[in-house]
Amino acid sequence: GPPVRVTDQVFLNVSPAWAPDGSLLYISTRDGGRDAYQQDLTKSGAPDGAPTRLTTGLDAFEISMSSDGTRLAYSEFTETSNVWSIAIPAKGAASVSQAVPVTIGNQTIENLGVSHDGQWVAFSSNRNGTTQIYRMRIGEAGADPQQLTSDSSAAFWADFSPDDKEISFHRFFGERRQI
Repeated sequence: GPPVRVTDQVFLNVSPAWAPDGSLLYISTRDGGRDAYQQDLTKSGAPDGAPTRLTTGLDAFEISMSSDGTRLAYSEFTETSNVWSIAIPAKGAASVSQAVPVTIGNQTIENLGVSHDGQWVAFSSNRNGTTQIYRMRIGEAGADPQQLTSDSSAAFWADFSPDDKEISFHRFFGERRQI
């Protein structure tokens, strides 16, 4: 038959798994973090009532249900990234063993920009929850970066102006990215 929408389009809804009773399990961010939900379905496959939250603080990437319905298996969603620096040799390949950290910590950095004088790096990081723009002096790994933006909307793609006096970035306003 025709497809039937089971979840909304507002939140992240991933990793569908059938439960033995015919209900649908999935991971959703509908109440904040990535947790498991169970949605009862009608015979036609339409949602039957609101989904039931099964976990709190699970932060799951994907789930699967055992065939007897007594166990839920999941993999944890963890993603971290940091900035590293490496000298480019005059010839030959650069060795990753010579890379030095620029940033450290439990964060996801989606992009970075290096100042034209080579002294600073600006980057988008979720180190305090919502992705914002930060900068720090290169060579000061372990120092706290300076947060440049502060908003409930995430900010991305920091890049220095040619004179290094300004940093451009974009953020979401409504459903549009704006610079």
